[in-house]
Amino acid sequence: MCGISGIIKYGSYNGPALEKNLNIMKMSLSHRGPDDSGIWYNEDKNVGLVHTRLSILDLSKVGHQPMLDKVANNVITYNGEVFNYIDINQAEFINEKFFTKTDTETILKLYRKYEVDMFNKMNGMFAFAIWDENQLILARDKSGKKPLYYTEQNGQFIFASELKAILALPNIKRELNEKALYDFMTYNLVLPPQTMFKGIYKFEPGHVMRVNQDGIIDYQPYFYLQKKDCNYKDESQLADKVYETLTNSVKYRMISDVPVGAFLSGGVDSSAIVALMRQNTEKQIKTFTIGFEGKPEYDELDYAEKMANMFDTDHHVKIVKQEDLLESLDTIVDIYDEPQADTTSIPIYFLSKLANEQNIKVVLNGDGPDELFAGYNNYLRYLNYYPYFKAFSRLPYHLK
Repeated sequence: MCGISGIIKYGSYNGPALEKNLNIMKMSLSHRGPDDSGIWYNEDKNVGLVHTRLSILDLSKVGHQPMLDKVANNVITYNGEVFNYIDINQAEFINEKFFTKTDTETILKLYRKYEVDMFNKMNGMFAFAIWDENQLILARDKSGKKPLYYTEQNGQFIFASELKAILALPNIKRELNEKALYDFMTYNLVLPPQTMFKGIYKFEPGHVMRVNQDGIIDYQPYFYLQKKDCNYKDESQLADKVYETLTNSVKYRMISDVPVGAFLSGGVDSSAIVALMRQNTEKQIKTFTIGFEGKPEYDELDYAEKMANMFDTDHHVKIVKQEDLLESLDTIVDIYDEPQADTTSIPIYFLSKLANEQNIKVVLNGDGPDELFAGYNNYLRYLNYYPYFKAFSRLPYHLK
């Protein structure tokens, strides 16, 4: 991950100097980008961008951000990865000169060519801001994998990867959003655009925004979920399609100039990903598993070890003790800028720490397939009731 942030001052702004506020935000995001950092600002336009870098592609200094498009003079600060950037370069810019080997430069070229129609070319996870002469363009990937927050306060528009970067600025209100608290206590989450703070918002997935010195010009979705008919002859044909899609997905995500590891639980999801990683590299893959002392019901170490042996991984295990959790709880809470009801945040913290100790910056994991493929036991209830629902749905309206 990297950290991005920035500010546009409106005409009514009379607070601290722009550079001072940008530096405050950069310091608050330093943990997201330990490899490099940078600030770009234009005092005449009252705009500035910040970047803290975790180097994954092109580890050299030319990958430094904020990055300038020398042709159009656009500037970008960007967090994420466009997985198909090599395909884009070959299809769209085969005759153009590249100064880096980063996907950041690809985004700048795409914007120069297509502006906000660029997104249908991109397969990735991202949050970015591009300063384009007299306006700021912000966008977030269609799944919302990369975080982005924004607010309009004290005569300025502010955005950042984390709430703490916004809250670090002087005179930012810290007022409880009671609606968001109600939603959290009811549903265990706070959906975009709400946050726990009044006047500070989550940027919605699959959206793009334009901002200038007069404020937000427009904010709209560039992506819509579409229902498609499932025209497959049988289940085996559908299984082949899933396998092909997952194979390509893993292959794209292994494009990196640093080693790529994996979180391995021994379950179907993470084991399948490690198996596909093995197909895409001859190098030994580092895998990471944790267990909890005195909690055999959460223990998947034997399954993980079997998979690690099967695919010849460099396997690392951490047994989390009660005192480990107590010592780390403040740190875990600090990572999340809002209340967090997902208990997987605890094992993910210890897995990430274990990977970091082995100098692994990029990991693939099996998060998400249980929701996509009905992997939880409670989904069986829906399966059992489905025939009755189907019969009920055929009844005339007045009988229902």
